[in-house]
Amino acid sequence: MLTELQRIVDHGKATDVDLRNAASRLLREQFLFRNESRDRVAWDLVREHFTYFTNLFEALGWTLHRNEHFGYVGATPDEGAGFTPIKVDETVILLILRKLFEEGVAQHMAGPDGLVVTGLDVEREHQATGRPAPMATRMKAILQMLERRGIVSCEFHPDMARTMITVRSVIRIVTGDGVQARLSAFIKLGADLDGEPETEKEEGGSS
Repeated sequence: MLTELQRIVDHGKATDVDLRNAASRLLREQFLFRNESRDRVAWDLVREHFTYFTNLFEALGWTLHRNEHFGYVGATPDEGAGFTPIKVDETVILLILRKLFEEGVAQHMAGPDGLVVTGLDVEREHQATGRPAPMATRMKAILQMLERRGIVSCEFHPDMARTMITVRSVIRIVTGDGVQARLSAFIKLGADLDGEPETEKEEGGSS
């Protein structure tokens, strides 16, 4: 990798700072898109030197993805790569969005940029699981996190039910298969966690 890095730098195709910045963005944001102005430079760089970045991320325990049709490059951690897992409520929302995406694809409603759903669609789907959806402020925070990772694109509205959410095709990469079974498992896990006694508070008493 160091030899390849030096070759790229020596040929004036990019500086080591450019390459590090692109790698850092992939680690931090996961997906970069050709049609996003803020992503274009890094997207071009990763695409042009895809072999270098593939080897780099494999060494870190990550897998690099590229899709010319949908115009994205992305990185996902392999099992055991030390990536911090997301929280239960974040995972539930992610799986619900995947379920809505697949339903939209089956109904030929998804376009090149993905499937557009509303905050109300997500809330209804969440309630259908038998658990209330997160409060508006928490829901917005979850969607902002997914947006930073390039999984969705949002047009936020003061009324979260009217927020427009574009679910991108990369959601298939980060959710894997067996979505319905995993969704049920996480709903049960969330219920179990809600029922756990707050032992630390009980043991600590009042101050």
